[in-house]
Amino acid sequence: MFQDYTDNNDFKQWATDMQADMLSAICIVTFGSTDVSVLYPDQGEEPNWQWLIDVFGQSRLWDELLVHIDTDTMMTRLGYHWVSEEEEA
Repeated sequence: MFQDYTDNNDFKQWATDMQADMLSAICIVTFGSTDVSVLYPDQGEEPNWQWLIDVFGQSRLWDELLVHIDTDTMMTRLGYHWVSEEEEA
């Protein structure tokens, strides 16, 4: 699911969702009780998600993200929407 999230959202959205402290060149993200400094990607560059995955693992990144945002917001971030009974019929 973390891969789906990163496919649909940019680094700035992730940092915002993680309630990171955004400084000039880095953002500080809290994983549990550990603060981690993450460099912003260069202009026009993709973020280095693989570094975060290698260090923390996709499961932990996903779990930490779920701590910070609610289910409805996550559904939107993943590109899903709720379907009413009328829409199903």
